[in-house]
Amino acid sequence: MKVFGKIITHLLFVLKTGAYAKKQLSPILERPQLVQNALKSNQPIHYFGLGSNMSRKKLENRGLNGTKIEILKMEAAIVPNYRLAFNLRGFPPMEPGMGSLESIEANSTRLTTYKNAECHGALVKLSPENYEKVMRSEGVGNETNTDQGYEEIIVHAYPY
Repeated sequence: MKVFGKIITHLLFVLKTGAYAKKQLSPILERPQLVQNALKSNQPIHYFGLGSNMSRKKLENRGLNGTKIEILKMEAAIVPNYRLAFNLRGFPPMEPGMGSLESIEANSTRLTTYKNAECHGALVKLSPENYEKVMRSEGVGNETNTDQGYEEIIVHAYPY
């Protein structure tokens, strides 16, 4: 099993507002240093996708204003000590909730017990430009965005 040291994901259990909020976020979140460094040095960034972002076709078409997202590599992976949680309010009735990555140590109510403390998803390698397209489509990384629902975090992902 290959190990990718630090992998980026934008999916987290933290919401700025709403019934499922775990903590209040500052109006504009500071991005992880690893992300900032990769963007400055034009290095590829790994992203861990969940839900519809596990579909190559869906992810390639997530760019704003009709732009395409070019994927350098995409493979199945797990992130230990996290679980998939549908704890972000969506747009009922079409999309009543959105998935996010939640720590297994979160104090949220869950409907099932997990045998393995891991979350399966897609490990996606992107150029900095395309990573930013994905983040913008999720409302992350815009320096003027004061209503950011997702937060970028660093997790360890293991392809299989």
